[in-house]
Amino acid sequence: MIEKQAPMDWSFVLRWAASCVIGIVVFGLVSFWLRWRLAEAVGQGTLVVVLVAGAAFAGLLALGGVLVPGLLLRRIGVSPVRWIGFSTAAAALTMSIGVSLIDNFTEGISSSAVSALFVGSMLGVPMGLAQWQLLKQRAVPAAIWPFISFAAYVLGIGIVFANPSVPTWLTLAGMGFVVGLITGLAMMWLLRRASDFPTGSGHPAHDSGTPGAVR
Repeated sequence: MIEKQAPMDWSFVLRWAASCVIGIVVFGLVSFWLRWRLAEAVGQGTLVVVLVAGAAFAGLLALGGVLVPGLLLRRIGVSPVRWIGFSTAAAALTMSIGVSLIDNFTEGISSSAVSALFVGSMLGVPMGLAQWQLLKQRAVPAAIWPFISFAAYVLGIGIVFANPSVPTWLTLAGMGFVVGLITGLAMMWLLRRASDFPTGSGHPAHDSGTPGAVR
């Protein structure tokens, strides 16, 4: 059961969102730089560079969005190592497979909307599924979390693809803000709900016949 003093206030959302902005800008810039370097060193279009670049791109972007949030969730018993490690590994593996299929079996994605949907799905869905399992272990009713993660990353990465003329760091900041705000607000809501659910129960906790108040 989630303790009543779990971080479920607006300062929690602010720290979560701010960390996503900073993390996605920093690690996102590194991911773009690494992708360019790999393309120069190995050559455009080879399977190796496609696999590695896809994994590095997704893994670094994922890391930027989960590094500090994973530490914030330590207060409810979620392992930061698992939250960060499982999230980045899931995103990296899925993106690596996804971009290799597109590179080899299609002519690529030209529409920014389709690009956002594809990349956002490759990031948000596997991360959301991995994180949902960790939240479930802490009795957080988070079956909706993969959908929240999907929506956050599709909308966030859409900012990057929709504004190619804007400096990369600025679009990444916009992505971080959208991802951080959506997932931070959703996490606060889920933790507030979890504070009223005893471990192993599908119903809110009751105290002396009165439903437990959401804190």
